[in-house]
Amino acid sequence: MPISCSSVHLVVPEADAERRLALASLEAMLARLPETGFAEVWVMHGRFPALCALLNGERGWLTCLRAEGDAGFSSRNGGVLSIPAAADADRAGRLHAPRAPVPSAGATTSCQAKPNS
Repeated sequence: MPISCSSVHLVVPEADAERRLALASLEAMLARLPETGFAEVWVMHGRFPALCALLNGERGWLTCLRAEGDAGFSSRNGGVLSIPAAADADRAGRLHAPRAPVPSAGATTSCQAKPNS
């Protein structure tokens, strides 16, 4: 059985009315994501800050990028980490990592792009 992979990419507008519509659209897109399989969700305010969620069934990874070149803040499950240095960096709220890629508007991410309407 093939594994499903969904992709959502939303840029939140500055204007209040447009922002409300965009967030309602995001809520609808998230409700349509399958409970199993993989999903990649990007929510951006202009180019930054950017929030990315990589989902795999009941598990997920959340990353917030504040600016270009930022390694970002990300979620961790401390019970899974086996490297003490990684656990220490996690507790400090930062893990030194290579620069994270940010998709441009309309870009295809690691998931096959799927219509968001």
